[in-house]
Amino acid sequence: MPELTSGDLTKILRNTYKRVHDRNKNQKIDRKERVWLNFLEQKRKDSMFEGGKILYPLQLSFSDPGTTWTGDQEIESFDPDFSLNLEYGYFNYTTAITIKHDLLTQMGFSVKANGMGLIEKRAMGDDMAFKIQNYVKNLVEGMTDNHDRYLDRLMLRSGAASPTDPVGLFGILTEDPTTGLVGGLSRVTYPQLRHIRQTGLTPTSGGDFRALWDTALRSANQFSHTNGIKGKVDFYMAGSAFVSAYKNWGELNNYRVNRNLGDNKVKFDFAISDEQLQYEGVPVIWNPSMDDLDAVDTFSPTCTKLCIGVNSATWHYKSLPGKYKSLSSPADPPKQRVTREDIDTTAHLACDAPASNLILAID
Repeated sequence: MPELTSGDLTKILRNTYKRVHDRNKNQKIDRKERVWLNFLEQKRKDSMFEGGKILYPLQLSFSDPGTTWTGDQEIESFDPDFSLNLEYGYFNYTTAITIKHDLLTQMGFSVKANGMGLIEKRAMGDDMAFKIQNYVKNLVEGMTDNHDRYLDRLMLRSGAASPTDPVGLFGILTEDPTTGLVGGLSRVTYPQLRHIRQTGLTPTSGGDFRALWDTALRSANQFSHTNGIKGKVDFYMAGSAFVSAYKNWGELNNYRVNRNLGDNKVKFDFAISDEQLQYEGVPVIWNPSMDDLDAVDTFSPTCTKLCIGVNSATWHYKSLPGKYKSLSSPADPPKQRVTREDIDTTAHLACDAPASNLILAID
């Protein structure tokens, strides 16, 4: 019977985890899988969290109209105030698994508890090597998928569920953009913190679906223009009910979908593909995680009926150096025959111009 130690398991897990992690970290934005997390990870930068927070200057539009003058007339100057800062903290997030030594025994391995030997020094047949490697591969891929699934959810949720949870997208872009705090500052006092929220879009024949969308989009982009904010709304995330409503509105109002029928063998397909949806050339991406949120949080209307217009230039995602999805191996507990593996993340999410972003909601 092949013998394994805790050191062997740790080494195999680390090597497997590195391959899985390296493969996943290079993914582009996927239109169907963890849209928000994948977007943030493309923007992720390392940062230290000294003092527990990162500050972002609140971008205020200057009110100095300039001065016309003649002769020796005195020219007045404007003194801008850059003292307002948005403050965003960081969060710690860990997922952990345990490998029961008894389970490996049932697979045909003898596990030496608390041992730190190297597996290369012991002979193992190809069949047994494949068995342990396949087991660990499935274990690590499942663990990594679980970590990403719930991290994506944390990045979307409001943060109200626990004092240790991060303030996610729906804590920054709230249901009422005129009340509460964002980054420690009041939306009541600073209109620059009030994201655009347009509700009641009616996807019916002759409905105001497009008119209200146009108004919201222009408002968000106009704020960026007036206040010197970089970028504009450059992608949308939507729940499945909103995506379906968008398609239905086009059909009910006799908008035409052009398809290439020039092939010799024409395939008849009723569907309007999710991958083809855009609004003014900006992708509208179905985010299944938004549908999932309705099972754990209360939204009005439900999250599946929402569409988020994101100005990607206003969002920031930072992590502690060496502490983003890092695998750690605590020592085996003396009174149990298990080996534990943790994936640890310390990160930070922020938006420095909420009013450059928008939320749409259908009835």
